[in-house]
Amino acid sequence: LPAATRQRLVQEYGIPFQHSVALVGEGLVEYFENVVDVKGKGRDPRSAASWVLTDLLEQLHKRSLTFQECPVTASKLGEIVDLVTMGAVSTSTGKKILSLLFDGDNRSLSQIIEDNQWAQIRDEETLGRICDEVLESHPELVEAYGKGNKKVVNRLMGEVQKVTNKCADPSITSRLLR
Repeated sequence: LPAATRQRLVQEYGIPFQHSVALVGEGLVEYFENVVDVKGKGRDPRSAASWVLTDLLEQLHKRSLTFQECPVTASKLGEIVDLVTMGAVSTSTGKKILSLLFDGDNRSLSQIIEDNQWAQIRDEETLGRICDEVLESHPELVEAYGKGNKKVVNRLMGEVQKVTNKCADPSITSRLLR
């Protein structure tokens, strides 16, 4: 039966075989399927599998909890996957939210994001101003970039993330810095 379940997961959801093995082995198939299809809302199965197998299991192991003791419902994890997929929050922020839920935080996800000012900054005008400030305060990096050192963009990205508490949209920021 486990072999048939693994095969079904691969065929039905298009997830890698290794993920199907882990989901079956950890007894997480039903939870995973609920994350993917909560209230008829189809989510990317690969993202859902990754969140279940990496982030959810990490939180369980960190707290020495069994899956049966998991305080986070598939619905809540699915909401986090949605927020990250939509770009409303970064992956690292999604992980922080998951950790708070494991710690017993009962606020809505939107309230957690608002209270912590974790919403991803996607407005190009705002990010443009922040990038300009970072560029002005790091003329040596701008000069190095001008001389062909493209790797300094990563350092500049880090500076923007520092200023924005890791809330700047990385793809927009990268484009604006180049």
